[in-house]
Amino acid sequence: PAEPTQAEETAALDLQAYLQQMSGAYLPVVRGNVPQHGNRVFIGAVAGYEYPEGVPAGRAGFTLRTDGRDIFIRGEDDFATLYGACELLERLRVRWFLPGRIGEVVPRMSRVVVPELDETQRPDFAMRWIGRSEWSYRNKCNGSARSLPRGFNVQPGIYHSQYRFMSTKEYFAEHPEWFALIDGERCDHKDAKPCTTNPEVIRQTAANMAAMLDADPTIDMVSLAYTDGSYYCQCPNCVALDEPGVPKDQSMSRRTLIFYNAVAEELMKMHPEARILAGAYHVYNRPPVDPDLKAHPALSLVLCHYTTYCNLHPVNDPTCPPNVEYDKLLRDWQRIIPDVYFYEYYYTDGWRNFPGPLIHAIRSDIPHFRELGCGGLYTQYGLVWNHFLNYYIAGKLLWDADADVDALLADLHEKFFGPAREPMARYYAALDDAIGGSEEHMCLCSLVGHDPRLIFTEDLMGDLREWLTEGQTLAADDRMVTARLRKVAASQEYAERFIAYLDLRDVALAEAPGQKRHELAVQALEAIESLHDEIAADRRKWEGISGPGSYHWRYHLRSARKLAEPPPLP
Repeated sequence: PAEPTQAEETAALDLQAYLQQMSGAYLPVVRGNVPQHGNRVFIGAVAGYEYPEGVPAGRAGFTLRTDGRDIFIRGEDDFATLYGACELLERLRVRWFLPGRIGEVVPRMSRVVVPELDETQRPDFAMRWIGRSEWSYRNKCNGSARSLPRGFNVQPGIYHSQYRFMSTKEYFAEHPEWFALIDGERCDHKDAKPCTTNPEVIRQTAANMAAMLDADPTIDMVSLAYTDGSYYCQCPNCVALDEPGVPKDQSMSRRTLIFYNAVAEELMKMHPEARILAGAYHVYNRPPVDPDLKAHPALSLVLCHYTTYCNLHPVNDPTCPPNVEYDKLLRDWQRIIPDVYFYEYYYTDGWRNFPGPLIHAIRSDIPHFRELGCGGLYTQYGLVWNHFLNYYIAGKLLWDADADVDALLADLHEKFFGPAREPMARYYAALDDAIGGSEEHMCLCSLVGHDPRLIFTEDLMGDLREWLTEGQTLAADDRMVTARLRKVAASQEYAERFIAYLDLRDVALAEAPGQKRHELAVQALEAIESLHDEIAADRRKWEGISGPGSYHWRYHLRSARKLAEPPPLP
């Protein structure tokens, strides 16, 4: 177009850059006037094409079509046009397995040949919030992507929006009565929940949400969820809304849904078109028991796969008791709020961020979510070298839940690991089999998670080391694959050294308090501190694997130092 949107401009520049990288050919980007001759790529709303109106948020698809020497990339909105450009590059064997140059694969060819195309694709899910930066949109996900707006715009973020709409920092000094009454006093902690029965809290929360919608008309949903932490109001009015005798993860559900309904009702006075993405998490993860309590029609729900449930196994696995409960609560929620989204944890916090492919669960869960009519998914994201398979496969399935996961994995191993593809395929298959085939049931999102040695046994770690060494030997002459295997090796080393620390710690704990226990605890402390200090000193090696200064590290260092304190003098 003569005046392209940011997404259209990005599509053109990406095509230009990658085609030049592939072949050396430079294709100029022309705005407005259409050249009459040559190889032409029409991108977006150009040559008489206009974007249709009324396409639901996040659901826009694209058409790829060839006509002689012309290629047409036409989305149902500008973001879908960008996804179409990325799909065209994928057809030419470009891949983005991880962020950055090391994670992409760009084939070299003297001549770029585009096959005949005439197809339309549309996503199976509206919310595909996986990853950040260019990696996200290049894999047709629609969360945060650097300077690009979100393709599915939930503001101020997926969760904990109380920090923006009703924070103690902004309001406590003037209105302490707006916040949780705890042990007889109003709480000014940053994680203090609102006094949900206070009418002024409801009005101000809705007003702040309305102001955000006024400032940004591109917002598709505005989120409503408490701060983190457990500072809930104990005033008589709030407590009177709670249901007695329910499980812990249901204990605050009734008061919370009543609060959501009240805020929604107030917001509708100012923005009757608004959609609210309400959170279900921790002690309000299950729906209320009260059969007479209905949800406001403006509410959608984002449901956390949290704490008492299991990330290792599929949600609909009948042999996984925690997920039998989770699948039931999902269906129970849908009877109250049909439009459900997921907050997932494809990120192994509870395993100290060990390498953790969860493909066994992901390949089952995402098609299951589509069958239930769910709207999409967000996952916590980071330390990509430990979790990249999760992010890549989930991103592909959120676009096309029928995608062939085995073919995707085979393609990844071939293109990403090249001469090392066979041992690295065994490496990741063994990890996924060990996790998905485990008889343990655990959530991976919590610092108080389970011992990783339940999965990462001595035999498994030995096999992984053998396959990695074989891969490094096979790829010795391939500089890029060697660089990738160095990152895998660092991830493996991190797991091995953390296991060594846990073993030393347990030897110390097995001793009775005294000098011997102290000496063993000092050895454990030296092991964990040396690993932490190396990670802090060599960010190039450890980036994407572990980061110093995280709350995980603070917790483990504090625990190790406490254990290593000298015994009291007799």
